[in-house]
Amino acid sequence: MISPGILVDKASTQVEDMVMTISYFGLHKRVSRARGPASAHQCVRCPAQAAHWATVHGETGTDIWADYVPMCVSCHRKYDGAGDPNVWQRAAAHQQTKTHCPAGHLYSDENTFYTKAGYRRCLPCHRDRNRRWRQSKREVMPG
Repeated sequence: MISPGILVDKASTQVEDMVMTISYFGLHKRVSRARGPASAHQCVRCPAQAAHWATVHGETGTDIWADYVPMCVSCHRKYDGAGDPNVWQRAAAHQQTKTHCPAGHLYSDENTFYTKAGYRRCLPCHRDRNRRWRQSKREVMPG
């Protein structure tokens, strides 16, 4: 009898050759089901409320009790970037290398503005989005 949740390699008919495959998200879901939501725990690195189950570096992630710890978002980001202190700066630099928005508009001084948080936005796309939003409001509330 084959247990539920075990995927069988179609080329093999032997039970010994079965391979169990679980995705990254599947493993985290198992942790949440067994240990409850991370938000029900305190972060292991600070007194804040945890938000994520973080995989302990160097572990396989298959032991839901030993390979995962609850962490707040800030500590989780620091922990995942611990091997590379510039990981977040490089991610931001990658965004700055883009010359066009997803709709194909050039990121030029005339076509670009920055939000209060420092994010770069395409002005033509922003105007189109606002125009569509205003139009949808007119259709709902004529007058």
